[in-house]
Amino acid sequence: MNSGIVILRDGTPCLVYDADLPHVRYAEYCPKDHLISLVWLDPETQEKAYKQLEYPVPDDLYRLLDDRRFMAVGQVRGKELFDLHMIPIQIDAVTHTSSFI
Repeated sequence: MNSGIVILRDGTPCLVYDADLPHVRYAEYCPKDHLISLVWLDPETQEKAYKQLEYPVPDDLYRLLDDRRFMAVGQVRGKELFDLHMIPIQIDAVTHTSSFI
């Protein structure tokens, strides 16, 4: 799965990805290793599921996330953006060790 972080015109950070994930509910950010995880409820089990970015978030982006506490997320299919929505960011979240994006 490919992903990237862009800044929208109004300054909102936006994480876009090309995988077919269920509706993302929120993001977790761990300042210890600077990794973001996208979190949703598994449609079958209703338990927490996630995907974690492989690369660390730069310090300036962390400061923006910490200041705003919300970010946009959306799925790219072809050349179009789908399911664009705002989600809260939980800072100081536990780092996950698998399910990398």
